[in-house]
This record gives sequence, structure tokens and C-alpha cells, in this order.
Amino acid sequence: MPGGGVFEKGDIFDGEAAGRNVSMRFLAQQLSPDLGRPVMDHTNLPGTYDFHVLPFAPSNHKAPLAIKGAMERLGLHLESTVAPVEEIVIDSVRRPTLTSTVPTQHPVVRPFDPTRNPSQDLLTGIKEAKLQYKNILLDVGGNWCGWCLLLDRSMHDEAEVHARLDHFIVLHINYSAQNENKHFLARYPRPSGYPFWYVLSPEGRLLAAKSPESFQMTDDAYDKSKIDAFLDRWRTDLSHVGGK
Repeated sequence: MPGGGVFEKGDIFDGEAAGRNVSMRFLAQQLSPDLGRPVMDHTNLPGTYDFHVLPFAPSNHKAPLAIKGAMERLGLHLESTVAPVEEIVIDSVRRPTLTSTVPTQHPVVRPFDPTRNPSQDLLTGIKEAKLQYKNILLDVGGNWCGWCLLLDRSMHDEAEVHARLDHFIVLHINYSAQNENKHFLARYPRPSGYPFWYVLSPEGRLLAAKSPESFQMTDDAYDKSKIDAFLDRWRTDLSHVGGK
């Protein structure tokens, strides 16, 4: 018999998910109640699968966030659509698909590297920022964080957002159980959650600290217009370069 889904532990959704002998159609049906909308499988993946995703957000209380993060780690893309009714579609085009009957954790884009030295990265970033007269955007988060991965994808998949990022030197700063980068982050205001953004001047001076939570449009999407407005607010003005 098939079974599994994203587990609730009391009132905690820590992102652990597992399944045994699960078809994509069955998985979609299991996700629907917690997401509050019909979930449709558009992957056309045949057969059944075994999988296990370990917990990645131990204090999370929101089912949609846990489900989004678990599906990203499985390599599945969830997209909100409006058909005859508002629904969520599982679409694997942008991500690796599951491997039949093999319990595994599949690779996804992982922008946060716990082995990097953020202080050295910032020194390099400041040099580039001064040469290009650009502000620096520090994107703090971790690969365990579903909203962090969603924001990173929104930053690069949305053409208008991606174009605005060209006005910044963007640095990803890892925060995870493996490496919290406490010493580096201690120089800035304490994040209220993750992801979290800091905007620095080309010289490295703090200009703004912002939680992208305010950019969230629904339980599984960011509002592109709000991201655009923030980036427009903090991009450097190049109109007077060369006039000093």
C-alpha cells in the first residue's frame, strides 16, 4: 500500500517528508489538504517511488513552507495556477525528477555554501562594487530554507528582477546548523528570520536591513513588484558618474 507525505509533529512542520510506493498522483492528493487547494500532477512521471527528506526547519509552524521546501529538495517544482479553480501544479521541468524506487535526496540549486568565507567574499565584493559603482546585496539564508530557495529562484527566473540585480554585487551568506557565520553576521542588525537582506554601500557601509517576508504574496510565492520596488529603492544612481 502507498503511504507518506510531509509530516506534522504536533504543531511543528519541520520539513521531513517520506513516501513508500508513492505515485505522483498520490503525492499530489496528500499535499492538497495542507496547502488548502487542489494539487495536480503535471509531471507525467510513471510508476511509484520511495523517498525520504530529512527535517530542515526545526521550528517551522507553517505547512506550506515545509511542503515547499520538501518538494524543492525532492526536485519538484510547485506552481500556483488558475484553471477553472485556483490550484497548485506539480511541474518537474525545472528540477531533477525522482528516481523510481530509490530512497534518495535529490540535488537542487544550492546557492548557500557553508564552506565559503563571507569576510573574504565581502572584501572581494567591495573591490568590485567600487569599480562598478554598485551597492552590495547580502542575501542571508540556507539551503535548508524553502523560502530562501524560492526567493533565489525568483531573483533569477524573473527577467525583470534579474535585470535589477545587475545593479548590485550579490553575495550569498550561509546560515545553517553546519555554519552559522556568527562572527560575520554579528556586525549587522540581528535577522528577524530567513532569508534576510542587507544592502551595503560600495564601501561596505550598511544602508538597509530587510526581511523579504514582506515581499511574500501567498503561502508559496513572492510578489515580484515588491522585490522590484525594493531593488529600485537601493540601486546606485549612475546618472552623475563621471561628473564629479
